[in-house]
Amino acid sequence: MTHLSDLDIANQSTLQPIKDIAASVGISEDALEPYGHYKS
Repeated sequence: MTHLSDLDIANQSTLQPIKDIAASVGISEDALEPYGHYKS
């Protein structure tokens, strides 16, 4: 069994806007300090 490299895993992932992830766990957009659309 071979393991995927970090790059392979990253290429298979789908980025989601951080505001959507925060909203899904009950964090308001006002509480975020964004550094781009995908990290905070």
